[in-house]
Amino acid sequence: MKRTWFIGIDISKCFLDVVIYDQENKKVRKHFKISNEEKGFKELLKLLKEEVCLEQTFICLEYCGIYGLGIGLFLDGKVDFNFCSPLHIKRSLGLTRGKNDKLDAYKIARFCYLFRDDLSPSSMPTANMLKLKSLMSERNRVVKSAKIEKTVLKELSVQLDSKSIKRMEKRLKWLNGDIKIIEKEILEIIRIEPELEESYNLLISITGIGLLPVIVG
Repeated sequence: MKRTWFIGIDISKCFLDVVIYDQENKKVRKHFKISNEEKGFKELLKLLKEEVCLEQTFICLEYCGIYGLGIGLFLDGKVDFNFCSPLHIKRSLGLTRGKNDKLDAYKIARFCYLFRDDLSPSSMPTANMLKLKSLMSERNRVVKSAKIEKTVLKELSVQLDSKSIKRMEKRLKWLNGDIKIIEKEILEIIRIEPELEESYNLLISITGIGLLPVIVG
């Protein structure tokens, strides 16, 4: 489908600044400021339908991690979009952050237009993949905490009194319990994602290899 409409979205924690690019006059055709939440996303879709043909629209968003997750998931399957590298945009157009959100959105929209032939549509991970990523990050944090407790117990036990040691042993037991719970949730997700399950089964079929490291303890 031919791309006719080009839109830039500047993302912040609470708001999205949206600019529809005027190709002929190289300026802002329309500007919307909406809340960075489900209600705002639905409002944006309604406003866009009044202004453009979604099938011929391409949206660029500057990648900003977690704050762009909601709008990415909402747009997925509704309109083509691309999460662009902030460095790429800055080098191309000299985007300066933190001064004028509307201007930033305009520059992203102009970037979208100028690089329209080079940008491919992004696709968002499935809900299960996002949950899996979150669980893996959580597990890493808990494992790190457990390792710290274990190291202190091993290396400084002679300097600690009995009450401190008991508290640390209790924390270590609690942390290891959390690790087991998180790993169980991780495996549940793997079992319902065919590609992940196939990879997992291949890995554990090899002697000495498992998907998850051994629990600290």
